[in-house]
Amino acid sequence: MLMHKHEDMLWKQVKITTSSGEEKYRIADDFYMGGPVFVVSGNARYELDKFHPSDLGHRSELLARSGAPDRAAFLYRFIGKDVWLFPKPEATTTLEVWYIPESSILENDEDELPDYLPSGWESYAELDAAIALKIKEDVDPSFLVQERELVRQRIERYSVGRDGGRPDAVRDINSRFRHRWF
Repeated sequence: MLMHKHEDMLWKQVKITTSSGEEKYRIADDFYMGGPVFVVSGNARYELDKFHPSDLGHRSELLARSGAPDRAAFLYRFIGKDVWLFPKPEATTTLEVWYIPESSILENDEDELPDYLPSGWESYAELDAAIALKIKEDVDPSFLVQERELVRQRIERYSVGRDGGRPDAVRDINSRFRHRWF
């Protein structure tokens, strides 16, 4: 729920320098979920498109479809904690990879929730843990389930976009392709 409601508070980015002939690059040890991938050239960024493994036999079609300048004519895919590029770079290039890191595990009494979590999320976790305990004790947890649902609804209600100046919107991502899909 957190990643889908407050992902803008979780993003991290890492710059990766490619090497000629290498297709696989480690993102970060705390990588959980990938976001956009860019080729950085000077002050410009070129967003890369994602490839599907079944498309790899159609190299020329894929690259023509990407519509990117030659220096950014790569496609990417996240596999494990790595980003794979297609085709393999022939020269050094800088990538900027945006990703959501894995959550840290709270193991000790002094461990605290990260600062980026909005107020109220701890109530959801507390109720979820209490429900699990009630179930383990063979006690009816229905009251706690109702409370957790109210907390979830409150989180959903207050988790609108935080950028009122330019909220997220549906956009046409196919217009950058050179040919149409019918």
